[in-house]
Amino acid sequence: HIGIKNINIGLRPSLLYVRQGAQNEMIAGLLARYRLNENSKYTGRIKESAISFGALYRNRDAVIPMMMFEYSSYSLGVSYDVTTSGLTTYNNGRGGIEITIRYINPNPFSGGSKNSMF
Repeated sequence: HIGIKNINIGLRPSLLYVRQGAQNEMIAGLLARYRLNENSKYTGRIKESAISFGALYRNRDAVIPMMMFEYSSYSLGVSYDVTTSGLTTYNNGRGGIEITIRYINPNPFSGGSKNSMF
């Protein structure tokens, strides 16, 4: 996560490479994260929340626009695979919707400035 000082925007580059036998896959992308709320420092009642938008690219196969909402340690995301390869002949140009539910423990956004993402 790359935070930008004094504003509520950060960048999240990602890279995934998977290989199994002769098959391999690479997905790379970038999400822009906008922080809506910051953790309250004294009461703990207000939890960090953010929304992210961006896209991923699966090597020689698909573009994947993505959106994610984060609240404290929880995230809910939606993405859609837009096929760009020869597979469009078989799926009639339709991609696939994907839903992501994520829980991270411990919360990466708590714990003061040394653990802060911004």
